[in-house]
Amino acid sequence: MEQDKLKFGSGVEVFSYDLKNKYYSVEFDLLDNEISIESGINLKPERSFMNPSSTLNFVANGYYMNYMLIKDEIESLFLKSENHKRIPYLIFPLFYSYRHFVELKLKSIYISIVRKRPKINHDLSSLVKTIKSEMKSDNHIIESSGFSNQIYAVLDLLIKDFNEFAEVEPKPDFYRYYFDIKLNIDKYKVELDFDKHIKLLKRITSNISNLLKLSLIYSESEN
Repeated sequence: MEQDKLKFGSGVEVFSYDLKNKYYSVEFDLLDNEISIESGINLKPERSFMNPSSTLNFVANGYYMNYMLIKDEIESLFLKSENHKRIPYLIFPLFYSYRHFVELKLKSIYISIVRKRPKINHDLSSLVKTIKSEMKSDNHIIESSGFSNQIYAVLDLLIKDFNEFAEVEPKPDFYRYYFDIKLNIDKYKVELDFDKHIKLLKRITSNISNLLKLSLIYSESEN
């Protein structure tokens, strides 16, 4: 639908900080006139630089950093056997941080390729299939992009990855809520087979990275 079409700014991110007082901020929707005050560049006022794709990508990267911190902590706890009882408390944060990183990355990529706002959907396989179906239904994308077959190939790999990930995550919000709305539980035994699961997550990350690169190349070819 036409109202789903998005306008894209440059995606400027401006950081402010005061290390002494432990303060940090990031601003995503800075206006041209605010930038010109600092830089002396004469730009048209009241034009937003917001880019929903790059902003989602920024937020996703934060969740990935959090996942890496938790992963490294768990790995160290396996080696320090006296502290191993901390590990169960970190399983939910580990998987939640990772799957939220993936969800936001996929939505960022969706916006970059399809140029529309994504529907509210937290299922990873469904998001991948939606990207693929949107591309196939858009003749302009197929005709104008030499990367479409490469993108389809990576999307197919991700669908296989997420089918395997479904063994770890029985439903999209499992590691966020655990219970459903009626306080029922889909899976009583929550497991972390560290080497096996981290290997899977690394493979998903690699495929997501490849998909992101292809989407950026496509997006640049359209501008």
